[in-house]
Amino acid sequence: MPENLRRGTVPSWVYLLAVVGLAALVVPLLGLGTRVPWTRIPEIMGESDARSALWLSLKTCLASTAFAVVLGIPTSILLSGRWRGVKVARVLVLLPMALPPVVAGLALLQTFGRRGLIGSWLDSIGIQIGFTTTAVIMAQTFVSMPFLIVALQGALQVREQGHESIAATLGAKPTRILSRVTLPLVAPAIAQGTALALARSLGEFGATLTFAGSLTGVTRTMPLEIYLQRETDPDIALALAAVLIGVAICVVAVTAWQQGSAKRTPVADDADAEPATAESPDELPRSGTMGAPISAHIRVPERGVDVPLEVAAGDVVALLGRNGSGKSTCVQVMSGLLDGPGSTVKVGDRTLDSGSQHVPTRERGIALLAQRPLLLPHLSAEDNVAFGLRSRGIAADEARRRARAELAAVGCAHLTDRRPWQLSGGQAARVSLARALATDPDVIFLDEPMAALDVDAAADIRGLLARRFAATKPTVVLVTHNLLDVASLATHAIVLGDGEVIESGPAHEILTYPRTEFTAALAGMNMLIGRAHADPEDPHVLTIADAPYAITGVAASAEDAAELAAGPAIALFAPSAVSLYPAGQRPAGSPRNVLSTRVVSVEQAGRLARVAAEVLPARSGAKTWTISADVTLASVRTMGLEPGVELTATIKAVEVSLTTTAQRMDTHETARP
Repeated sequence: MPENLRRGTVPSWVYLLAVVGLAALVVPLLGLGTRVPWTRIPEIMGESDARSALWLSLKTCLASTAFAVVLGIPTSILLSGRWRGVKVARVLVLLPMALPPVVAGLALLQTFGRRGLIGSWLDSIGIQIGFTTTAVIMAQTFVSMPFLIVALQGALQVREQGHESIAATLGAKPTRILSRVTLPLVAPAIAQGTALALARSLGEFGATLTFAGSLTGVTRTMPLEIYLQRETDPDIALALAAVLIGVAICVVAVTAWQQGSAKRTPVADDADAEPATAESPDELPRSGTMGAPISAHIRVPERGVDVPLEVAAGDVVALLGRNGSGKSTCVQVMSGLLDGPGSTVKVGDRTLDSGSQHVPTRERGIALLAQRPLLLPHLSAEDNVAFGLRSRGIAADEARRRARAELAAVGCAHLTDRRPWQLSGGQAARVSLARALATDPDVIFLDEPMAALDVDAAADIRGLLARRFAATKPTVVLVTHNLLDVASLATHAIVLGDGEVIESGPAHEILTYPRTEFTAALAGMNMLIGRAHADPEDPHVLTIADAPYAITGVAASAEDAAELAAGPAIALFAPSAVSLYPAGQRPAGSPRNVLSTRVVSVEQAGRLARVAAEVLPARSGAKTWTISADVTLASVRTMGLEPGVELTATIKAVEVSLTTTAQRMDTHETARP
């Protein structure tokens, strides 16, 4: 029983209506069965007219179904897209389903009959369609193909997106993508639509009679024979009807049986888990050369993206920024999956995008590892990894050998024969990584590949990437929001804001001395940007003020103090530098910064608790400034820390780092300092 029925989530009245609905469909068939002369069926089917009608029905149904499949699949693909007029096209294509069969027959007759729009021209060259077996096939195709289109178009529209794009990055050509990716993904819908089309062709009557007539052995199919026998010998009509129903049951049952047998048992994340192998660099599959440099300027006006980008060969550059800042857009343009008018992309000595020039994704020599593994569900892990190699013309045996080597390199040698639905999330991510690296790409694009994994699985993948990058020195562009990804993988970082570069430099400097609120939050630092004012009594001490807030810190030297005082400056301090006290209690000692705050949230962070508190403004209506403080779990209990509690926060001036807001500029222009 379905899970939703077992749990009682379906209203009781639904069962009553369902029983009535089933009865409305089944009872008439049972009634027919009580009148069928079952013992006479062999005798009746032995007659020439009955055999001829059955044989003609089977031949024409198979032919019309073949035409429906050959023509319906491309039509479904076209109608599943988004283009001007597609809604009108869908209505016109599905119209034969709503037309009375006689009207459908008239439409065919007026088009392909001897005096029809096209038939008159065909007749002039000696080709006649009306009242022939060809007319039967055309009538059946006309009324049955929309059933396949409905089933397949819906499946194409709701299927998981991204498989075709990944296949293109692996080097697959459009025909291979269609035959090896798209169609297998919707194979159940194709089977169901084909069965429906075959069943509809088998029962076609009105359009056939109108367009093809009723000629024994030529156009008289089983439905026509049943109709004629109904007037002369009802027993024969009932027997033929029973045979026709039996054939239809077989057709529909095959599809239903295949769908019912496709049960999949999900795999737990720790099922058959195997730790990542710690291979030496010599044991890792690798290309013979370092990755290629990237020189690009991404322009996508409709998304507000204008990003210059320079990545040296062998560098791992992290693209950072808030959602909607343009990170994924940059990756899509550079990988060829998105058209960027006016964009220029150069990888090594190859120009991929420039004006009217656009190199297809399959020819760019890149790899894309997305947030979802997007493994092909109909292929084993080994075949998934070998897919890109086969798409690039590698022989099957060599592709499988290299695929097994890549799987072993990511600790998945024991998973070669498993299908994606038999893999845990971490295992699927490893297989996806092996697939991306198997083709020895010039550039690897990582679009938050660890975002959907749990902590342990993400750590494993991060370790695999770090070892592989250290061994093979590929050029990598990494889109991430995770501090660990940047700290453990990236050599440089570029921060985007509103489609532009707002910060760039070595990754360790970005994390140590962030210059934007986003990178400060990513690095877990507290930040205040404002004007610097020197202390008259000590020129090394400066106060950064952004009314109504202020924080005091100590400059590293007199030169730094002078530079800070000349323009906008940034104050940075770690959550561990913040001490919390009950509201109104001013601690004795040397803290220069004493702030009144109100707790916003308290979250556990390992063995500590991170308290987020907004600094209370000096005047009403001021913007908020929220700082973070790390305290022990015991302090949370003893101080009763919860949202709304007011506290006094102190920060020693020596714990506050001061820096300027000047943008870091790359030596190549923007991407590197």
